[in-house]
Amino acid sequence: MDWELKSVLDYFDNRYQNSIWEYSQKFDALSPQEKTESARKMCSRITGHLNQLKSNHETVQTVVNIIIDDIYRSANTLYYYNDGILDYLQVTALPVFRWVSEYGLQVHYMTNNTFTDCYRPLFLFDKIFMASGVKYICPQHIAWLIMSKLDIQYEDYYAMLPSFLDAARVQRDHMLENCFKHGISYVHLDIDGDDAQFEASIQYCNKDGHLVIFRNEDPSSSSKTTSVMSSKPFAHLL
Repeated sequence: MDWELKSVLDYFDNRYQNSIWEYSQKFDALSPQEKTESARKMCSRITGHLNQLKSNHETVQTVVNIIIDDIYRSANTLYYYNDGILDYLQVTALPVFRWVSEYGLQVHYMTNNTFTDCYRPLFLFDKIFMASGVKYICPQHIAWLIMSKLDIQYEDYYAMLPSFLDAARVQRDHMLENCFKHGISYVHLDIDGDDAQFEASIQYCNKDGHLVIFRNEDPSSSSKTTSVMSSKPFAHLL
């Protein structure tokens, strides 16, 4: 496979296939030497694509919006999980969000999607976004981490969640504050959360260097998000 794709979006595209899944499995099948060379080519190609966009702040934000949403949509529709997915994201998505940070943009991606079961929010999303260089913040996930330390079993998760959710949201607020302070891009999922759960992030709408995105539609069937773009990157990074 030729890993030097025509557009940075092609590495993550969900329009015709789950590209992260498909390409990650091809990447995982390579020999160690082939992986090293392919990773080098992809990183170089992705950085080159992004550098070509650098002079147009609106286009940068449009592209970044599509990429972070494609990663989220892909995580919701993966056929199954293996470490090859993380290896692929580390050589494609991670360079994107390192570039985004150096460029002077922080991404605030919010969603209140619901799930028939919580396997993906509790066990998968954190791995996916960590490999991508994006912080994953979810009070339901935080509550599960607290429960796990107390040896509470997954089959008791739903019954126990109300007892832990308030404490989890306090931790969530601290995590958000840390992201705000250090300009860290993040995905904030609050399952079936109301508007009040996202107020801290919404305050960054229309501020320089901040791209604010909200998704409330089913990621498996819709590519629609609502976004508020900034007029320019962080001033200190211009």
